[in-house]
Amino acid sequence: LNPVQLNQKASHIDNIQMTNNGLQVSGWLVDDAALTRSEPYIIILNDGKEVARQKLTLLSRPDVARVYPNAYNSANSGFQTLVKLDPQVINGDMQVLLRFTDDPAGNGNYSDQYSKKYVSNAGSFDQINVTADSIYISGWHASNQSAAMPYQYLIVLGENGRELYRWQVSDNKRARNDVAAAYPTILNSGKSGYQLSFSIPSQVQHHTVRFIHRYSDDQAGNGHFVDVYSNPVNVNNNMRNPIDYRQPSEYLPYPNVSQHQNFWIHVKIGQNRVYLMDGNNALYTMYCSAGVYRNGVSATPTGTYYVQAERGNSFYNDSVGVGANYWTSFLNHGEYLFHTVPTDAHGNYIPYEASKLGINQSSHGCIRLSIPDAYWIMHNVPTGTKVVIEN
Repeated sequence: LNPVQLNQKASHIDNIQMTNNGLQVSGWLVDDAALTRSEPYIIILNDGKEVARQKLTLLSRPDVARVYPNAYNSANSGFQTLVKLDPQVINGDMQVLLRFTDDPAGNGNYSDQYSKKYVSNAGSFDQINVTADSIYISGWHASNQSAAMPYQYLIVLGENGRELYRWQVSDNKRARNDVAAAYPTILNSGKSGYQLSFSIPSQVQHHTVRFIHRYSDDQAGNGHFVDVYSNPVNVNNNMRNPIDYRQPSEYLPYPNVSQHQNFWIHVKIGQNRVYLMDGNNALYTMYCSAGVYRNGVSATPTGTYYVQAERGNSFYNDSVGVGANYWTSFLNHGEYLFHTVPTDAHGNYIPYEASKLGINQSSHGCIRLSIPDAYWIMHNVPTGTKVVIEN
């Protein structure tokens, strides 16, 4: 007789599904170590930590015996069980550990085999269709946390990562058999679809945004939550990306002010944007950086003002150690200005300060702009043009 080396081990998960009562699993495992470690166990791990275990009763598997004829007890290597657990305890990467041990409690001396990792939260924005005035979104989001989070929201973030708007998603729990097949280990993945359409709010229009689909236990969409994010989405945004202080903010040409009877300028400090308006319509959007916030108040005064006659090619302020080019006054006749990103004492633009343009508030009170944008305002915006500044 030829000697048989007892070192074979193999396993396979044939079927796996998360249910409200726990994880339903079937498959098989063979291990020559079972000759001396005869207690079979299944252990469920969340991010590598045990959350549940179940002793297995092995079943006949003649198909496995044909493939592994020399593996110990391969003819009785099958299993089918429900591992009882709360699906919410699986909030990271899940693994199934299959074990033979010499301990009836599943510890002692053991030999283990690990499954692949299964995610517990997944989603996709299948369609994001943007028109001039509306957006349609459909997709799916499956999460083990959803059982205790009955509220669904769509949240939109601006370029700086701050929330611009949110909507509650009422058309949800749509059948998604494709998701159930791809993610059977996530609870209710077969009913994870949703869709909604909405008119574009002014806060969202002309921005490059990211959408979040959220499950939450809070009716307002806060509280405990779990999210999935979209890729960046251009919402009728002609803005230059990445921001370049040496270039106009948009790829499109500047408007002809003489053709717009209700022309005015709208500054939104928190959005780091200046909007050139005709009535309620935005004609052009500029990146800006207004006054820094201290104790919740910006150094740029809010209110309604009017472009003043004072303008100039450059200035330097010794008291703060910076200057700028192409300035236009809108308050206190030369105190509060539209101007370029800052320059140093030699007239050179300061890269660190320029890098804040369109991203952070950074000025002592003036409205910082790209070089061409500041030049355009200086040469094209008439004295007396209304300027509205809001937080």
